[in-house]
Amino acid sequence: MRIPHRQAHVLLAALLFSANAGAETPVTIVMYGDSTTWGKTLLHGAYSQSPTNEPGELQRMFDEAGEHVVVKNRGVSGLSCLDFLQGRPFHGLDAWDVEMKRSNADIVVMNVGINDVLLRPGAGISDCYARLSAIAKANGKIFVIETPNPVAYFWNARVGRVAAQGRDAGLVVIDQWTAIQKIPNWRSMLSDGVHPDAALYQRKAAISFPTLDGIVKSVTKTR
Repeated sequence: MRIPHRQAHVLLAALLFSANAGAETPVTIVMYGDSTTWGKTLLHGAYSQSPTNEPGELQRMFDEAGEHVVVKNRGVSGLSCLDFLQGRPFHGLDAWDVEMKRSNADIVVMNVGINDVLLRPGAGISDCYARLSAIAKANGKIFVIETPNPVAYFWNARVGRVAAQGRDAGLVVIDQWTAIQKIPNWRSMLSDGVHPDAALYQRKAAISFPTLDGIVKSVTKTR
């Protein structure tokens, strides 16, 4: 059966559009976490979202690298690991299994720990990490732990124990807690002793980028 020239042209155009659409599908990174993911900072006596929040800075870096990546910010102030697992509808967050089923993320980054230390002192989060990871992986996501940034208070050692649980979880880890403490005068880059200033948020993105860029490249190769 011979296809008319015009019909064949339309069919070929449709096939090319479909192929190009598939090739241009971005790699999606969704960053979950507390206020340090959202980008909370204290400036001139008032709290606001830093324009250099880590997800936003990572988006800029991927754009400048010419990579087709979308970075989404799902940081929610005050939340802990358990909050993400169970869900907090008031904050627009479903239980983790529901969140993962409907998410279009290729890569999921979880940055919690500071509120776990404050709200549940003495409690570990290894089991919570494991459950979050298992649910994400069951839904086709790559799960990455980002350890919390250090704090300029005596309970930084407790934050460090949370970070250690992240490192020991057998998962991909971006270790902000360790890396930031190698920066000279890092305490002066915390706007209130807990939340980074604009410069430290940029440093956080720079710390995270190599690991996430490597994962993005591996995802892209499999498409």
